[in-house]
Amino acid sequence: MQDSSWVKSITESYKKDVVNFKKPTAALLIIDMINEFCSPNGWCDLNKLDYKYCEKCIKPLQNVIKIAREKNIPIIWGNWGIVDVNQLPKNQFYLWKKKPSDIGLLEAPNSFRLGSKGVEIIPQLKKEKQDILINKERIDCFFQTNLDSVLKNLNIDTLLIAGVNTDQCVLHTMAQGNFLGYTCIMLKDCCSTNSPKPSEDSAIYEAGECFGFVKNSTENIWDNLTQSKMENM
Repeated sequence: MQDSSWVKSITESYKKDVVNFKKPTAALLIIDMINEFCSPNGWCDLNKLDYKYCEKCIKPLQNVIKIAREKNIPIIWGNWGIVDVNQLPKNQFYLWKKKPSDIGLLEAPNSFRLGSKGVEIIPQLKKEKQDILINKERIDCFFQTNLDSVLKNLNIDTLLIAGVNTDQCVLHTMAQGNFLGYTCIMLKDCCSTNSPKPSEDSAIYEAGECFGFVKNSTENIWDNLTQSKMENM
């Protein structure tokens, strides 16, 4: 039998600290920092959910965005933006509807629709001209979008993932990114959720156990990231 000690060595090195294992070409993916979730009169507010849960990750995100721009790391915004509700399967209309009085994903007039105020990025975070916007119609940012093609065109192999909700859109996007072959790093301090804490804890655990790595944005990851070819585009 072939000696597999080298495999064990590489695996241990990789799991110990992915960003020291190789020089990744990274992109920052920010998910759903939009008015529907994070602002007054958005979908969360209409459902009497606490939209202020987003506040804890805004300042870390502002810092991360600044670092990414300084290092020419592409910034991708993955936001809800439904084009035509008639083309969606009916089961999507009732996401997050736990009881009859709740407002489902598409039950509020114009909620989560492309071009509406609800899917605009919150004013505390600024999208710039060179940033990339991915409009999604599911919890997963990869599902039936061009995100994978965009990342391949930029020669990206590593995703720094942030936004809301940690246990929903963030986790499911991270899982799919892992399935597609990307190294995924959840920036824990740049994520938030209004789900019960056990759900958040479970998502963070699964992210690091099954789908990649979990780090705080203040950890020493930035110096080991290489620039993508976006800087030359």
